[in-house]
Amino acid sequence: MKLQKVLLSVVLGSLFAAGTAMAEDPVQPPEVKSGLGTVHFKGFINNVPCSIDSKFLDQTVDFGEISRNELTTGTYRTDSKTFNIELKNCDTTTYKTAQIQFTAPTVELKDGTATSKYVGLGSIQNAGIALTDSGGKSIELGSRFPAEKYTLNGGRDQITPLNFAAYVKGNQSAVAGEQATTGHFDTPVNFQIFYQ
Repeated sequence: MKLQKVLLSVVLGSLFAAGTAMAEDPVQPPEVKSGLGTVHFKGFINNVPCSIDSKFLDQTVDFGEISRNELTTGTYRTDSKTFNIELKNCDTTTYKTAQIQFTAPTVELKDGTATSKYVGLGSIQNAGIALTDSGGKSIELGSRFPAEKYTLNGGRDQITPLNFAAYVKGNQSAVAGEQATTGHFDTPVNFQIFYQ
């Protein structure tokens, strides 16, 4: 009887130890791999004094849905939408100032008694986009801006902000055939920085 108790204790102890060992050592599934992905690194190394982050090189100003009435009455324009370009990490050893030039296909629109050039809107007639600085000063397409030049902030982690605004302008005319037409536009405007 004593032998049976000892034997039973040994068997139960072994089973308990084996159960504990099995609970502690889960079976690991085999490793699996995903499909291949790709990261493209692109850029352009140029011999200029400042860098321009890619988010400023290709940006979108979205005017949303514009009522034609907004372009054919009152001020003949939409509210302004702001955008900016940042020059960073500028080396001001040689170049200390900069100007910007915007280029795009243009359209001439009546602005009171005068006509002015605006960014054309493709198939939309008698409407265009006006560019200004953040203070509302008009920017002439194809000309360097501003005349007084931007002063570059030199050094690592330093930013020179160039702040702008744009609005859609309708031809200022009461004649039906000379008023803004409707449609979708997606108009690119190029810019280039000139360092002095």
